[in-house]
Amino acid sequence: MGSLIKGLTFWIQGWRFLLSEKSLLIWIFIPMVVALAAAVSIVTILFEHLPAWVQWLLQQILSFTPSWFHYLYYPLWVGNAILILVAGVFIGYLLQGLLAIPFYAFLAEKTLVKLGVLKDRPFTFSGWVKSSIHMLAIGLIKTFVFLALGVVLFICSFIPGLNILTMFFALLILTIDLLDYSFESLRFGLKRRIGFVVSQPLLILGMVTGLGLTIILPGLTLLIAPGAVVGAGIVLRSTLSEGTGHGS
Repeated sequence: MGSLIKGLTFWIQGWRFLLSEKSLLIWIFIPMVVALAAAVSIVTILFEHLPAWVQWLLQQILSFTPSWFHYLYYPLWVGNAILILVAGVFIGYLLQGLLAIPFYAFLAEKTLVKLGVLKDRPFTFSGWVKSSIHMLAIGLIKTFVFLALGVVLFICSFIPGLNILTMFFALLILTIDLLDYSFESLRFGLKRRIGFVVSQPLLILGMVTGLGLTIILPGLTLLIAPGAVVGAGIVLRSTLSEGTGHGS
């Protein structure tokens, strides 16, 4: 249960760490502005168009289902409304994350330095730019891959009963993306990254649930992103220090 609780509160741990390390706060200014703009835009669009989108989606579902399925109209309405909300947050997170990549990468590295996992390196603007370009290239590839997966998941969500599973996988992708900043700082290869995720099901489940709870307040998922990046590094370091998350 310790791993589950650790994962559940990971972004809260991250924000506590940020507030205690004042030198890192300057690096969250631009990501927060970008995240705030993205959150406001997404919430505005969703509240304007959500009823029409849900109604259209329900018409598509009910058009090929048995007549008795129509009694599930209201549960389906709620499920699809949540699904569209998750889809909006998912896309918004990926797009605003592209602009915030250099800052999130720096935050993840400095968090691991302050936690004693990495050795500190003197900051140089040229080195930061080079590292940022590298992370941006990786981020572009990840964004296209994640968006493609998101489309597949959204299509699967048209099948009644798969809504919850679809939401889980969307949040799982976001969780892995948050961990990836620390993985990159630690120079983990793909095999070791997958090994860590597979070896820590309760931790990952907790992180997915923690992110899922933020969807209750539209836009909150995007606003907590800097703390979530830092929190992912904290739980990763804690798990590695316990000797249970080295992967294969």
